[in-house]
Amino acid sequence: MQATEKFLYGLTFKGDLVVRNADNLSEVVKTKANAAKADATCMAVSEATNTVWLGDKTGAVTVLDAETLEPVELPAALTTHQGAASVMAASAGGALIALGDAKGFVNVFDAATKTLKVYFARNKSKIYDITFNEDSSWVQCVSQDKILSMSNVENRDDRRVLQSKYHFIFLIHFIFQF
Repeated sequence: MQATEKFLYGLTFKGDLVVRNADNLSEVVKTKANAAKADATCMAVSEATNTVWLGDKTGAVTVLDAETLEPVELPAALTTHQGAASVMAASAGGALIALGDAKGFVNVFDAATKTLKVYFARNKSKIYDITFNEDSSWVQCVSQDKILSMSNVENRDDRRVLQSKYHFIFLIHFIFQF
């Protein structure tokens, strides 16, 4: 699920996109059946471009207009590097979209141009959670292989990797403070 000031966006198990009123969650504002090319597995909302980004089980990315839920024309096909899309996140304000896949790769897209900005191959298995820091200069992710990685969006060689015997799942939103 992703929330904006006005709406709550969610995916059903069938891959349908459901948009609810943030002030009254029982009110469904709009729906889009089979929103992605294949079964949607993750999503992110870019408030900067007023778009909804969907990743699917084939690794393809679909971008929808948030108002109409109709597909937006892309300059080129957007995909993961390998495997199914597992998680997506938007940066603060939505200028960047990060996409993690089932093989440990992370792609960062520019939401305005809808092009790949940078990719990282820091992890070795499925990305479980992903987030940006406050100024969107770093992307952090945690994967099934218990690796927590932080990568600089502007300088892909600048990175920090930590491996642990414990799972970091869902903790990165709380500990990612620069």
